[in-house]
Amino acid sequence: MLQKLSKSNRGASSMIALVVFLLSSLAGVAVLTTATVNAGRYTHQIDDQQKYLSVSSAISLVKEELADFSVTSNGASCTAAGSDLFGAMNNTLLAQCEDYAKSGALTETKSVVFTLTANAEKLYAVRVEMTIGADMSLDMRFAPNDAGGYVSTMKVLCSVTSEAGSYTFRWDVASAQITLATA
Repeated sequence: MLQKLSKSNRGASSMIALVVFLLSSLAGVAVLTTATVNAGRYTHQIDDQQKYLSVSSAISLVKEELADFSVTSNGASCTAAGSDLFGAMNNTLLAQCEDYAKSGALTETKSVVFTLTANAEKLYAVRVEMTIGADMSLDMRFAPNDAGGYVSTMKVLCSVTSEAGSYTFRWDVASAQITLATA
């Protein structure tokens, strides 16, 4: 009986078709797995790119605003010229400039935290932590509001000029030291 089956060609083509089907199925599974992994990676890359663009846009916006901004103080009051900056940042800078003008120097630093939000649907809000040094320099830390990667920093030096009891403060954004971090 076994000799008859081994000599017979019946079913051989079915066996070959089954092996070809099995190999094709394995190849298809491998292709689908690779495509799924790559799709997940691509989504993650888009999210990272949006965080990077949000942070770098926030830095550019702050630089643009500071470029046109100056404060003049006569010891009794401060006057801001140029852009209006961003509420909390503006108020803190004015208060620090006023303190500087009253005493001729500063001995302490002040910090303020604010959030820059974008009208764009896919960009992240950016949290900005700003510290005003005793020399009126600005140390800023920028990070996506969701606390995910791309924490970047910017340091802007201040030039203080004094004339007839009045002080003028300008921040030199052209020579700002910017560190764009990666995730």
